[in-house]
Amino acid sequence: MITSPKTRPILFLILLLLANLLLLSVQARDETGQVLLRSWGVVVRTPFGGAIHFLKSLFMNSLDSYVLLVGTERENQGLRAENEQLKLETQRLRALVGAALRTRDFDRIYERHQLETIAATITQRSAPFLATSFQVNAGRAHGVVSNAAVIRPEGIVGRVQALTPWSSEIQPITQPQAGAGAMLSESRTHGLVRGQGGELVRLDYIPISVPVEIGEMIYTSGTDKIYPKGLPIGKVVSVTEGNLVHQHILVRPSVNLSRIEEVLLVTTPVPGSAPQSAEEKRLAVSENGTRP
Repeated sequence: MITSPKTRPILFLILLLLANLLLLSVQARDETGQVLLRSWGVVVRTPFGGAIHFLKSLFMNSLDSYVLLVGTERENQGLRAENEQLKLETQRLRALVGAALRTRDFDRIYERHQLETIAATITQRSAPFLATSFQVNAGRAHGVVSNAAVIRPEGIVGRVQALTPWSSEIQPITQPQAGAGAMLSESRTHGLVRGQGGELVRLDYIPISVPVEIGEMIYTSGTDKIYPKGLPIGKVVSVTEGNLVHQHILVRPSVNLSRIEEVLLVTTPVPGSAPQSAEEKRLAVSENGTRP
């Protein structure tokens, strides 16, 4: 920049004054003996230093907080996963305990009736639950045969109406096409229980001359060659005159079919029942991998 001749003396004067102030500040001291220039430098630098220190502290604190949050989030994720795993394990243990409680009387079946059975779990139901069939996880490979009786310690459930190697389809006793030979516990009169598609079954062919009491137990008679003799069917809940010959009797099954989860499939042949056909024997042999 080129200055004009008029401004040069003024500029020179300003520079001279600044140089003089600088020399004076170097020589001048305050009451403590410190050089004023140094004190002024400290005064000038202090705000900048404070600001820099503040920004540095803010950055470090933010960084520490972020690292802490990341670590905490990871720890929380691990704890959540562990908690979910514990919940699943608790549910599994509860299911095992529940199954053990529900099946604790299964071993008494043999003691009571000398029946060989296979325990199975209901895996699928067809709605409406009482009127149609359900499936269990035991089949031909486990020794189950067609028309095998399906029972529980409380009483009969139904029969096997279809088979696969690893599952069976069960026809409940309440289904309209289902039936079982039955007898009254007091008079030992024989009749036939038929399903009606609801909660109750009907006991047919009991003469009007036979006394029947509300609450009387009905048992299997064994005459149908499916259900062994002496298994509970249910209790009488209604008795009316059906016609001039037979009574109209309704029975509530001993087994609540809408709530059961496990059943027993009878493998002991019922006296007089049809033996396995040659085809059934061949399938059982091939599926079990054994030879007769």
